Amino acid sequence: MRMTPAFPLPFKEMNVLKNLSNAAQTIIITDADTLREAFKQWQKEEAEKLQKELADIRAEGSSGGRMVTITLNGKFEMIGIKLDPICVDNRDVQMLEDLIVSAHKNAVDNVQEQIKAKSSSLLGGLDLGQFGL
Repeated sequence: MRMTPAFPLPFKEMNVLKNLSNAAQTIIITDADTLREAFKQWQKEEAEKLQKELADIRAEGSSGGRMVTITLNGKFEMIGIKLDPICVDNRDVQMLEDLIVSAHKNAVDNVQEQIKAKSSSLLGGLDLGQFGL
């Protein structure tokens, strides 16, 4: 960045101005680097905090009028399943399988909604949908 004075300066003063400009650029770059590093550290801390919060998420999904209920954590791991005894019929295993798949999908959708809500503060309201998340 070259600074041009609004009025003519003698040669000696021009060099001082040029040197000051370079020194100012160095300070700005150093401060920008410091700011960038501080931002990276903040991002890392926020990501770690978010990971801990996600581990605590619990979401249920159900199907068949709550005949099947599945509980997932924030890592999409199944941590529980409840079956109403009425849906356990050895003559209709296919129905039970369909209810379990449907309840799992419902639980996944609920976990994703909670993740979006928790991560929106970290992302400053950025819509994750545009990235397929």
